[in-house]
Amino acid sequence: MAGSEREDDRDGVIEGRRGTAYVTKRDFLIILAVVIVLGFMFFPFYLKGKKDAEYAECKRHMHEVWNALSLYATQNNDSLPPTHNQLSNGSPAYFGGYPVTWVSQIRPFLNGEDSFRCPSSHKEESSESLYLEDSSRPLHCDFGMYRGLSTAPTNKVPDPNSVVLIAETSNFGAMKSYNPIPFQDEEGQDVTQDGFLIGWDNGNLQFNKQTKRVTRLAFRNTANGSFLDPSVEGRHGKSINAITLSGSLTPLTAGDTEVKPLDYRLTGTWASDPVLMGEASSR
Repeated sequence: MAGSEREDDRDGVIEGRRGTAYVTKRDFLIILAVVIVLGFMFFPFYLKGKKDAEYAECKRHMHEVWNALSLYATQNNDSLPPTHNQLSNGSPAYFGGYPVTWVSQIRPFLNGEDSFRCPSSHKEESSESLYLEDSSRPLHCDFGMYRGLSTAPTNKVPDPNSVVLIAETSNFGAMKSYNPIPFQDEEGQDVTQDGFLIGWDNGNLQFNKQTKRVTRLAFRNTANGSFLDPSVEGRHGKSINAITLSGSLTPLTAGDTEVKPLDYRLTGTWASDPVLMGEASSR
């Protein structure tokens, strides 16, 4: 009897030890359920943190591009670079398979190529420009330069604090962005690289009194010209990043694609003057 009791006691100890040393299937399922619930709870915070970080990085890159443009102007009689080298019809001229644009011109004033990119951009939204130092590969850029300031003398722009110089763009109507008049080559074929330039709804190179909007800004689902539809999205929620000629960072919404004509000038965000543009284009 005594031996049997000792064996029973030993079995109890072993069973107790098993209970503390091993996780039962039921315990495992409980732990897994808790982990899944916590994952669902914190996933929105992770997404928001990721988006906030991308938004901040995009703004930082845009400011680096603005600095490079400023350095270019300092070394070129205070004038900004041309938006692109042009063919006789105004379309971008290609060399080595890529157009020569303002991106090509200011690359030497940047430490690297990352400054031309926004981490929230989709691959197809980026335009390609010729890398002058290595023509075998392109420079990818998620920003466009406003045509109204192409080659403009910076000291003659009426309001550098409000007029946009650079903004986030989408190339060749990607993500259903607004691009009503693509460039065409001399054979009449559409040119697939145009996101480097912010133009106008009735002219890539010039505006007139009938101009209503600027083009190629990175607002998705605007291809049909409707900018008030609930489906319209910017690259950062409902907005995109832009930077003025003076270096002020500012968000733009879809409504900001509208221009404000005054006689033969544009005022406000997209201020531009044909006389100034004529001066610049003759340089």
